Amino acid sequence: MSQRIRRALVTAGGTREPVDDVRVLTNISRGRFGIAIANTLAALGVETILLCSKDTPIAEIEDRSLISIRHFTTSDSLRTEIAAVAAEAPLDFLFMAAAVSDYIPVRRAGKMDSNLEEVTITLRRAEKILPTLRSLCGIKTFLVGFKLLSNVTTQELLDAAAKQIRASRSNLCVGNQLQDLGADTHAVTLITPEGGHHRVSGDRSDVARQVVSFAIQRADVDWFHTEQRNVELLPPAALEAKLLRFAQETGLLAGTPGNLSLRRGFPDPFRNDHPVDFLITPRQVEKGTLRPEDLLPVSVDRITRTVSCPCPEGRKPSIDSGVHALLYARYPEVVALLHFHRGNALVLPRVTTQVAFPCGSTAEAREIEESMNREGLQGYGGFSVELIRHGYLLGLTAGALSMMVRDWRNIVEEYRQHLGTLSELPDGLTPFLSPVIHNTSVVGLVNRVSGLGISLYLPKQSRGRGLGKECLDELIRRQENVVVHDQCEVVRFYLSRGFEIVEERGKLSILKPPSITRAATIALVNVNQARVLLGRRLVGDWTDYYAFPGGKLEEDEDPLSGALRELGEEFKIYSELPAPARSLRTIVRSENGRLFDITTFVIPVWKDVAAQATAEMDPLWEHYPRLGELKTAAGTRRVIGFIGGYLGEF
Repeated sequence: MSQRIRRALVTAGGTREPVDDVRVLTNISRGRFGIAIANTLAALGVETILLCSKDTPIAEIEDRSLISIRHFTTSDSLRTEIAAVAAEAPLDFLFMAAAVSDYIPVRRAGKMDSNLEEVTITLRRAEKILPTLRSLCGIKTFLVGFKLLSNVTTQELLDAAAKQIRASRSNLCVGNQLQDLGADTHAVTLITPEGGHHRVSGDRSDVARQVVSFAIQRADVDWFHTEQRNVELLPPAALEAKLLRFAQETGLLAGTPGNLSLRRGFPDPFRNDHPVDFLITPRQVEKGTLRPEDLLPVSVDRITRTVSCPCPEGRKPSIDSGVHALLYARYPEVVALLHFHRGNALVLPRVTTQVAFPCGSTAEAREIEESMNREGLQGYGGFSVELIRHGYLLGLTAGALSMMVRDWRNIVEEYRQHLGTLSELPDGLTPFLSPVIHNTSVVGLVNRVSGLGISLYLPKQSRGRGLGKECLDELIRRQENVVVHDQCEVVRFYLSRGFEIVEERGKLSILKPPSITRAATIALVNVNQARVLLGRRLVGDWTDYYAFPGGKLEEDEDPLSGALRELGEEFKIYSELPAPARSLRTIVRSENGRLFDITTFVIPVWKDVAAQATAEMDPLWEHYPRLGELKTAAGTRRVIGFIGGYLGEF
């Protein structure tokens, strides 16, 4: 049986709302990005309908035989045409790229007198089309909204996109700043329902390909669905109360984001027909006030991807229930999973995922597992994973959970005794304490001092292990001000690493971290011949040094996307490459004192990939044992050592 051809609708261009019989109110959109999206979809074999305004430059359509064209004029006609297309056959994708008027003129009959010195036009608010499309197209259509703003901050754009996603129940929002849209270049931010976002840029066609690829990748995941059914589980035990209390006290679970679960029963990991039973937090509720008895019992069938739950009072279990079930089955010794966003905690994870898959999908679980496998983790004894743009996930054994809670209590008590030894503390100081987490252990705490910054405290047992430097690197990445008391005698430690004193309040010093530039590099490794691709830098920092191709990331650009972009710019390598096998994140300082937060992706290949010299770098494929003979900086040498460990596995 042949596979059904996918069907997509792309809207493009601007609406034209009549003011009178001859005049219209419109906008500057011509629909060229919508055409680029339609071209990309059609080239992938998707049956594509382009619904565009009549002034959209359809001459830019690359193959008219692959794209059917329809037109709209007003927002009402756009709404009517979308409904007609949706009624003809199911839509797999709908890219709502058209610029729709927010306000519609109250139309005047005939033609207004052209001799008037001043004319007042009354506008009424138009009904939004995007929020109506989910009920019109159904839940199976992957719905992409667009949000164009002008002269706003990145956070304002993200907030507006998140609001649009909630109101329209869309699967993705393409956020634009008017200032980023040039004649030949395009830069957009892709915002996901779970709060993730990353920036893509390039020429219009290239960005369209990235947007479509991202949408297809997210649409092709397998989802779990929830059905209401009684599930018999043991009542909450001390373990649930212990973990929930720890997560709430530390601020890891606060507001509606995040979740935790605890396994009740141990399925056979080699048999998918065995259900996975556990307790989990409800979705979209205030987590900070939950009690252990509020956790919902679920039973997950991994074959049918069904999450069964009593759903009391209409409450549904976390959207991550299916992911938790797959991870419990994969890692038998893990008894609890805790997912939280950054908040005030300082997290030093060993593993970072590379792809932002939708929450609750099997693809997300596979990516977590593959990320851990890439880093050599076996999954026994717990794990800590940083999720791209979406916080952290801890997998805890019973022992790790108990030790985490015990260590937290001990560190808090030691810190409070430490505060008691300090003089001239500000009046009314109410510490808000959150943990420093290294892998699955609590190794210290941070105290957010209201309006000033954060104070870092490492207990005696955590000192001398290099954790202080790791914490400082993370504070620099987060650009957090630090508060230090004179009696702690650590000001010199911060100053030696580039922090500056910006204010002194009695015995308290407030220090500002050094500025840092986000960057990413690619290390291509020929695993058959143990050869590595580097290049001699011809300009900028580290001129004449051999380094890996890469450079500065654009605002909100995903590190992997940025690294691949730089690979193309510096070595003219645009071919499809395998997924990264490893990643390493380091902070390095250039000769002129600039700090760089560099993520390096190790990508295996099976033969040397052709690289061209550019004005920036001169490429060199070199055997690994000879890399030490090249002139390299300290950061590059750390990556070379990291690659050596990877090659040692072959």
